[in-house]
Amino acid sequence: MKTELFVNGIGCVSRLKDFEDLLPETHQPNYKEFIPAMKLRRMSRIMRMSNYAALSALKQAEVAIPQAINVATSYGCLVDTEKFLSTLLENNEEFANPSAFINSTHNTLAGSLAILLGAKGQNFTFVHPENAFENALIDAKIAMDEGSFQNALVGGVDEKTAILESLASRFIDEPIGEGAAFLSISNKREQQSKVLINGVLIDNTKKDSNRFIREFCEELGVDISDIDLLMGNEKVFDDIPFIDFENLLGIYPTVTALAGVWSTNIIESQYIPDWLNVSLPKINNILIYNKYQNGSQSVILISSLV
Repeated sequence: MKTELFVNGIGCVSRLKDFEDLLPETHQPNYKEFIPAMKLRRMSRIMRMSNYAALSALKQAEVAIPQAINVATSYGCLVDTEKFLSTLLENNEEFANPSAFINSTHNTLAGSLAILLGAKGQNFTFVHPENAFENALIDAKIAMDEGSFQNALVGGVDEKTAILESLASRFIDEPIGEGAAFLSISNKREQQSKVLINGVLIDNTKKDSNRFIREFCEELGVDISDIDLLMGNEKVFDDIPFIDFENLLGIYPTVTALAGVWSTNIIESQYIPDWLNVSLPKINNILIYNKYQNGSQSVILISSLV
């Protein structure tokens, strides 16, 4: 029997403040709520975002130390990367301070969490230009199927910079986004369990999106008519209410992690902000769909436990 994935805690730092107000820029919470001031001083902005979101999820899940940490990122610590490269250029590739380089590596985020928590279990970083978060989620699912661990902290983190926004504006009209979003998941239903991750799938064959989603749902034994809300970047079905997360949250590679956290909140609270003009009597199933520029795509189905 395959493992079920229950979401027991969520946490995020993004433009979406308290899942209610959409701000022009990323909302910076009170980081001292979870991170001691001395440690906070030595953390970059993206590390603060990542650690705060992760610790928020663990607090909700009532987990002190996760058995596994899977962090997805495409850009890594981009500000530190730019800082290191700028120093190299300014100093003719000599006398560069190694600190910026050490802090810029992609696995800094997962490593920082492990040090902060004292976690000694699996500590993986998933790097991909498109579906890093989906791969992090799939890895956790496979490991739980094999009995490697029973709970995991899985998230997606990416930051934006002025240079990135300038470069991206040459190719796309939509705004660049950023965020840190984590889910504390387990293979056992707990009292604090919020939703069930029914399934996750990546398609690299450029299959028709309608067919891809229908086949995915059929394999899970879910009828398309049971999908209450589609959260994605392409409106695939005219008769299913749709929230365009790219327009709202901005474009960035691990935005599906934030979509997963938001979907969990929507199902648990049965609340969608009025300004979205989406009114539903009951929300049991939310399908997260992401279509990438090269034609590949992914889906995640989040379902109610009620």
